[in-house]
Amino acid sequence: MSSAVALCMTMLAANAQAQNLRTTVNGAPIEMIEVKGGTFMMGDQTRQNKDALPLHRVTLSSYYVGRTEVTQKLWTAVMGYNDSNFKGDYRPVENIDYEEIQTFLKKLNKATGINFRLLTEAMEDGRYGILSPVQLDGSGKKMDRQFAKRCKSYLRKQKDEKIVEVPFVMASHWMISRGCLQKVGGFSPAFIMYGEDDNYIDRARWNGYLCGVVPAASAVHDRADRPSNKDQRMFLKCNASIVHVSNPAGWELLRLIGEPLRLAAIGCIHFDGTPFKFIGAFLIPEKKKK
Repeated sequence: MSSAVALCMTMLAANAQAQNLRTTVNGAPIEMIEVKGGTFMMGDQTRQNKDALPLHRVTLSSYYVGRTEVTQKLWTAVMGYNDSNFKGDYRPVENIDYEEIQTFLKKLNKATGINFRLLTEAMEDGRYGILSPVQLDGSGKKMDRQFAKRCKSYLRKQKDEKIVEVPFVMASHWMISRGCLQKVGGFSPAFIMYGEDDNYIDRARWNGYLCGVVPAASAVHDRADRPSNKDQRMFLKCNASIVHVSNPAGWELLRLIGEPLRLAAIGCIHFDGTPFKFIGAFLIPEKKKK
């Protein structure tokens, strides 16, 4: 299954008069932004990934890319159905497979007379294994609170960059490159809920990939109604220790000593027994199943 669809149009920049291109299909809007062509070195700059070697020069003509992932509104307008699990007109379409995507593209091209297709690997910056649009709250007008907390300062400092490198961005709208998926794999089963995105970014960075935000693109991360209570906040504090120990770039022995001490301190400060249960994960070996 695919979590989102990214579309681009090629062969249009030379004839377009504006930087952005807008059109509609059965009332569903499409907005594309121009990406200027250029030449770059493609491949693994660290020379650690044999699948991304040798480094070679690639030249791209200007093209257009969707400002957001394909919305459920557009998908429904073209396909006549919407099997996404998380419904919302302007949420990205998901729960779709490759064959459905190809059918969607053929119908979209016929309806608009424009050549839409999936991004090629060369159109991605090979250094970035993880890309995210700017994540907005449910209003669609301002940044999600946690996104702003973690990424806003980097966007401000690098406001002229097409891709802004960030140390972390929530996984709700990630686009992961094929090379990164092949080398890093998927989410770790050690993280049932929360921490899986931190862990994945740590592993991606260990394998030579960067994490970035595309300022020209945006998507809604609507979680205003998600409940938050004392137990959940305590869980997040404790789960961070699992993330720290799982970081392949960390000093494992120091982490194994330091994190239990950190958890014990949290438990004493907050008079809460939850952190001491997490300490068991560090000190008590898992029993072998018979």
